[in-house]
Amino acid sequence: MTVAASRASRAWGYASAVAAVATATAIGLVAYPRLSTGDVSMLYLPAVMLGALAGRGPALLAASLAVLAFDVCFVPPRFAIVVENPRNVVTFVVMFAAGLSIATLAERLRGQAAIARQADLRARTEELRSSLLSSVSHDLRTPLAVITGAASSAADPSVPAAVRAELLDAVVTEARRLERMLSNLLQ
Repeated sequence: MTVAASRASRAWGYASAVAAVATATAIGLVAYPRLSTGDVSMLYLPAVMLGALAGRGPALLAASLAVLAFDVCFVPPRFAIVVENPRNVVTFVVMFAAGLSIATLAERLRGQAAIARQADLRARTEELRSSLLSSVSHDLRTPLAVITGAASSAADPSVPAAVRAELLDAVVTEARRLERMLSNLLQ
């Protein structure tokens, strides 16, 4: 991933965390008369989870904004940053803990997926390498076998001169073929 793509991905993670908390707050404000404070706090959990999927930074941002929005908009006294009931502190802590836990699990999963992709790439590369070597090996052995057979036959004194000339011609032809193959292979 390029640096620009990484920055864009990170910015998207932060933006989605902010948007998710804003959406949860809007839904909570509309539904607040019909929902208890505890129910409204649950609206922020998916927002924190969404931020956590984008990374630890977005998770902390989502959890912080969720705690702040929940406190200001829904915890009495409303529209003030004051926590009168200590039970609400537990809700705040749980939001942070959930965000960090999910972010940690998501990062581990991404790391394991990257390791699996690398292992798969190595296996494919090794398979391709083995296949290529097998093919090249076969293609190189054929002219070498012809050269070896023709040269050993041509070295036999009982072989007539005309046949010996044909054998030496085959040696030269196959040697040139082998030279072309090696040249192509090296290019």
